[in-house]
Amino acid sequence: MLEANGTARRVMRSQVLGPVISIPTKREARQMMNSLLRPINQGIRRPQATMAFGDFARKWEEAVLPTYRVSTCNFYRDVLRRHLVPKFAQYRLCDIHTPDLQIFLNQKAERYARSVLHHIRATLSRVCTSAKEWGYLDSNPVAGTRLPLRRTIRPKVTFQPGEVCKIRDHVEGRYRMLVFLIAVTGMRVSELLGLQWSDIDFERRLLHIQRTYYRGNFGLPKTRTSERVIPISDGLLYALQQHKRHVRKSAMDLVFPNADGKPYEASNLLQRVLHPALASCGLRKTGWRVFRRSVATTLSEMREPVRTTQQVLGHSSPHTTLAFYTQSVEESQRNAISKLEGIMFPNVPKFEKGSPLIH
Repeated sequence: MLEANGTARRVMRSQVLGPVISIPTKREARQMMNSLLRPINQGIRRPQATMAFGDFARKWEEAVLPTYRVSTCNFYRDVLRRHLVPKFAQYRLCDIHTPDLQIFLNQKAERYARSVLHHIRATLSRVCTSAKEWGYLDSNPVAGTRLPLRRTIRPKVTFQPGEVCKIRDHVEGRYRMLVFLIAVTGMRVSELLGLQWSDIDFERRLLHIQRTYYRGNFGLPKTRTSERVIPISDGLLYALQQHKRHVRKSAMDLVFPNADGKPYEASNLLQRVLHPALASCGLRKTGWRVFRRSVATTLSEMREPVRTTQQVLGHSSPHTTLAFYTQSVEESQRNAISKLEGIMFPNVPKFEKGSPLIH
């Protein structure tokens, strides 16, 4: 056994080889015993870890999480404490097997969307990978699991251009530029709050994304492709120039400073600015990411190349843009069906509303 402090302890165990009727001779029994002992005698089999998952999770948080970005660190910690530790805290690492994890994911699928299941599985896999690398596990039990089949969930919220205008008009004046900028660029809110005037090249009309602000900390963009340059349109250029003239100066050179000259907290803005505006407009409550989905969807409706949308949003893969951000608009679906109808049945006459299809 491998103790919690990393030292190995020998434990005497007995194991039944099988009924006598199926092992008639001592020679066969000895051969079976040798096959069981061989991995141990050859040093192939590692000692089983007695450390509980909850204890290992705390060690993993202390040793591994500080190596990640602040936002990623908070993400993994949240998944651990909300989903994994409550379930597996008392399990010994050596007692967590693939079937147990598959059942756990299946149960979670009854309450959560597939994206949440992906986050749970990814976090658990990271923890078990470290346990394997540190000698607590022989293999990663998460590797053999699969995400349950996609269940029917409500479509993700996106805003139509008219709805975005209503939202902007319903927020307090000093926040309208913030909503305008995030709505036309699809910037992450952490990128928006970390934006400085030195990041904006008014002469060349370029906006440089090169830092983020999240829960009291400045950091680098999410990925290398997130560190990007967004061209500025004429309307956005004029709006930024006007905003710079009227916004209070900040020692941090922030484009959107709070009353103390420091960055806003995204969660506070969500509660005090966006959610009240959505309620006033009669729109469903949602988060800042809705503007990224709305930009992706609108660009798709405009028939802009996926590559363009990917570059604007700073995605590392076009799959992310298509699978998680682009939503299909009902009218576009209707037009697509009409076009398909014309191709499949070009000789079928166009019927007026109320006229019979079959005579």
